[in-house]
Amino acid sequence: MNKNVVLIILGAVFASVIVALIVQSGMKKDDDGAAAPVDMTRILVANKHIAIGKRLTEEDTEWKKWPKDGVFTGAIEKDPEKEDQDIDVYDQIVRRVIEKGEPVTKNAILEESQSGSFVAASLGEHMRGYSIRVRAESSVGGLVRPGDFVDVIVTYTVRLRGELQDAAEGTVIRDASQVVLESVRVLAVDQRTEDKVDSDKTAKPGKTVTLEVTREGAETLALASQMGDLSLALRKLGDTAPTPQGKKEQLTTDVFISDVVRELQKKQQRQSVETGTIRIYNGRNVQDITVRSSP
Repeated sequence: MNKNVVLIILGAVFASVIVALIVQSGMKKDDDGAAAPVDMTRILVANKHIAIGKRLTEEDTEWKKWPKDGVFTGAIEKDPEKEDQDIDVYDQIVRRVIEKGEPVTKNAILEESQSGSFVAASLGEHMRGYSIRVRAESSVGGLVRPGDFVDVIVTYTVRLRGELQDAAEGTVIRDASQVVLESVRVLAVDQRTEDKVDSDKTAKPGKTVTLEVTREGAETLALASQMGDLSLALRKLGDTAPTPQGKKEQLTTDVFISDVVRELQKKQQRQSVETGTIRIYNGRNVQDITVRSSP
């Protein structure tokens, strides 16, 4: 082989080794050198397991450092210029499970505009949502709003037969009313689940009110709606306690409400005393017996 060719080959090999050593040295220097600074921010994350349907609170979350360029759509980023930042997801209902350490995103929060899902998620444990039809005059002039507490009253016609009809004398003639449920929370009015009225539109009374009740309460409303007309009595803000036991007033019937009926009953009683008449009930038969006064 030509001597010049051998020298050229050896020179090329030597140059390749030198280049490899230089590249390796540069790579090692990069590996051992200080990492390039990363711009950091803080985002909102869960500090515990948050179950579906729970209302999110500040105690459920914390701020965690996060790469600035890694912040994704929906993440809630801490504003360094605001010490008391307004977080609009607090007191909202969680629509899916959020695990500890997982970022809290707006996609995990149920918006109140999603009425059906919001009502279902806002129900208390073992509670039901039951809707009743109302009119302006039966819903406090349409002033009942979501979040209010009401009593439900049924007004109905008493239909009695046989001995019960005879026994009803002095108690009821035809009409009666009573409170069937007390301190019931209003979940929605029509499709509205929040107390907001468009300033450009005139507020209209709702036609359907959805109430939060127990299973037994739902059964009571179903039956009461078949018995007669349902009305709502608005309770004072903050007054959610039911009527204490033993303080229920007398029956509310046409006999006790009508002064005319009560006066006629008194007149009849006076006549019975004056004439010495005793009325005897035997099933459907009513018999008046005149009792002679003693000489």
